[in-house]
Amino acid sequence: MAFYARDRGEKVADRPLALALIPLSLVLVVVVSIFLGFFTSYGVAGDSMEPTLLPGDRLFATRDYADPAHGDLVLVRVVIEEEEEVLIKRVLAIPGDEVLVQGDTVYVNGEVAAAESAVVYYDEPRLEPFIVPDDHVFVAGDNRPVSLDSRQFGTVPLGSVVGEAVAIFLPIGRMGAID
Repeated sequence: MAFYARDRGEKVADRPLALALIPLSLVLVVVVSIFLGFFTSYGVAGDSMEPTLLPGDRLFATRDYADPAHGDLVLVRVVIEEEEEVLIKRVLAIPGDEVLVQGDTVYVNGEVAAAESAVVYYDEPRLEPFIVPDDHVFVAGDNRPVSLDSRQFGTVPLGSVVGEAVAIFLPIGRMGAID
């Protein structure tokens, strides 16, 4: 038996449901707004980060990242052939680290870089040892034979690190946090 509001023909029992949807909708809008305020989405276009990231992957990244650490996947803004681009790369060295690139191995402070386990090795001439300057990072793709990275364009100023990649959200089968 339904109870009807006087002279309006609506069910009294339906009002609490409708009233509950308003605050739930507002909470959803606030949560989405906060999420979009801290994160952005990024599409992987090339294969320089294989096997970690594949072409077509869509991921969430922080909108800012001021303190990169060894092994982090970061979005960096660089100028290539007079065009500004945002690339995703792995941080191999931070300020003060000594870097040596020799054949297929990157040494950081005399030891093989931690990210080497994900690398498809390349065969290029060596880079003489150098110290990563203050407020810079040395970045490289995991698939180095096809990666355009610090080996070509040099270290990246921390101000050009625009975010940290945190999770893949598409395709659904690859959804999850990024290591």
